[in-house]
Amino acid sequence: RIGPTAASDLRDSTIWALIVSWLIIIIYIAIRFSSWKFGLAAVVALVFDAVVAIGFVAFCGWIVPKSLGISFEMNVTTVAAILTVIGYAVNDTVVVFDRIRENLVLMKKETFPEIVNTSVNQTMSRTILTGASVLGTCIILYVMTMTSAGGVAEFALPMFIGVLAGTFGSIFVACAVALKLMGGKKPDIAK
Repeated sequence: RIGPTAASDLRDSTIWALIVSWLIIIIYIAIRFSSWKFGLAAVVALVFDAVVAIGFVAFCGWIVPKSLGISFEMNVTTVAAILTVIGYAVNDTVVVFDRIRENLVLMKKETFPEIVNTSVNQTMSRTILTGASVLGTCIILYVMTMTSAGGVAEFALPMFIGVLAGTFGSIFVACAVALKLMGGKKPDIAK
């Protein structure tokens, strides 16, 4: 059990850690891709992933009867799962953005939306296969531990939902936001 004071400190520390990490991600991607807009797009996708995972756990806690013996509490294990999802999703997003950066140099005649579309298509199989591998592991972990104590199920469920959201976010959210922020124009690294 975590007391109210410790829970409040944990919540505040987690929020600050997320904000600082997202600022560092924006700076890192801005340096790597010569545009802060790619960094902001990646962070928007990460926020999407985290909100979907947290929202799903909260929704399950609201609708699933406690008599089933399945826990949907927001605790340290759930926070660890959300942070793991963010790490997973930022890696996945950077892979897609790396391909966009490579194709900006190779595909000089195509428009930026065409380059993004080609890059997403080139990395989609990798993104889906990686996501499917992690999802399979999360399903097994959750099914085997959902009614037992120990916190593995409390990690596996948000991780499962977060990886689904992260795969979707890497392909559809991050790239769409980057396209919108860039106004459909090629970034400076294409020149």
